[in-house]
Amino acid sequence: MKYLFLILLTACSTTPPASKSSKLVCSDLNQGANFKYLNHYSNDFQKALPVEQMAEIFAQVQGKYGDCVDVVDFKPSLNGDKFSTKHKNGQLIDFTLVEKNSKITGLWILGERAKAVEYKNFEEAQNDFNTLSRPSFLLLKNDKDIISVNENKRTPLGSTFKLFVLDALQQQIKEKKLSWENELKISNSLKSLPSGVFQTKEEGEEFSLYEYALKMISISDNTATDHLIDKLGRTSVERQIKKRGLKLSYGWNRPFLSTKELFQVRARFEAEDYKKYASNTTTGRLVQLQKVAKLKNDQVMNELSKWQTPRGVLDTEWFSTPKDICALLQTFDQDNDEKINSILSSNTPFAEKDLFDQIYYKGGSEPGVLQMAYYFKKDQDRYCLYLGSHDLQNAIDEAVFFEKVKGVIKLIEADLPQPQS
Repeated sequence: MKYLFLILLTACSTTPPASKSSKLVCSDLNQGANFKYLNHYSNDFQKALPVEQMAEIFAQVQGKYGDCVDVVDFKPSLNGDKFSTKHKNGQLIDFTLVEKNSKITGLWILGERAKAVEYKNFEEAQNDFNTLSRPSFLLLKNDKDIISVNENKRTPLGSTFKLFVLDALQQQIKEKKLSWENELKISNSLKSLPSGVFQTKEEGEEFSLYEYALKMISISDNTATDHLIDKLGRTSVERQIKKRGLKLSYGWNRPFLSTKELFQVRARFEAEDYKKYASNTTTGRLVQLQKVAKLKNDQVMNELSKWQTPRGVLDTEWFSTPKDICALLQTFDQDNDEKINSILSSNTPFAEKDLFDQIYYKGGSEPGVLQMAYYFKKDQDRYCLYLGSHDLQNAIDEAVFFEKVKGVIKLIEADLPQPQS
């Protein structure tokens, strides 16, 4: 069957409820050949895609899969809300939707949900991951390598970097400089873009440092992250990375970016700016960041509305190696802090929690970057799993990648000691 990409027009976990617009798409699909535009589509969208063309596409979907009966796996994102429509024949169809002022301005029909992946063994999984663009695959069991693919290679992290912020926060709490119960006020100047909810809070509202940290990890709240970076000081985060002995990660992350700074960079940097940043000194980089610092969030959001392909992912990002991230997760385990344990185990996609004593997880993504880091604890056994891919030209197919991750996790679950009968 033919799928048409509906081009964007502009003027791992707890799943949030589906948006009104995604539910309207489900209803529109059920009109099939009788589809007519209503006012939830922008005027520019309607001009670019004639109603006859839309009706043809929706009729194809309806004819092959039956009516849409539900919207599932809704995931809001700056780059477009991702969701799947569930159809009468049981098939899931993946979509990305962009809207502005409650009007749909872009819609991508990505096709059928990727098929489940089942691996016979870890070697087969490794061979499969090696087919991805710039793969990272590290699996440690009790500090011994089971699989190691690019484990020491410089890797863009996406929001996985927030583990460094959590570590710096924990260190200042250990040193009695701060406590988990300390209240921190929301500042409009520190509000970033989604994901998250703290950007919607009123200036002056107070939340505990624990709540900021929990939101930073559990729903990857960018505004919570930037408030913590500001409270700790970016140089304090850098020093903590160095103190951990993660020398490569320390060198790559100076200055330590806030999420707001990265969004501003993605909105305004051209190719020559990225090239300059990559080769610049720390001071020179700060000067470059200052030049885009005056951009308001609504300006950034507008300029990023077409951000669907990679931008500068090897030049301006947060960087580490799979080995360094596993070392950090192991340190969290050894510290055995009750608050840290609850934060890192708050969102653990795809894993059967009942099979383990505890699971840590943090992942991250942007167009061209997808990284996932797990730490599993069962009795005396410890597994660290790092899976990732980055691409300089194309976005990573999340649906396909996630099925591969599920397949690897099932191998780990099968490797666990079986209970005595």
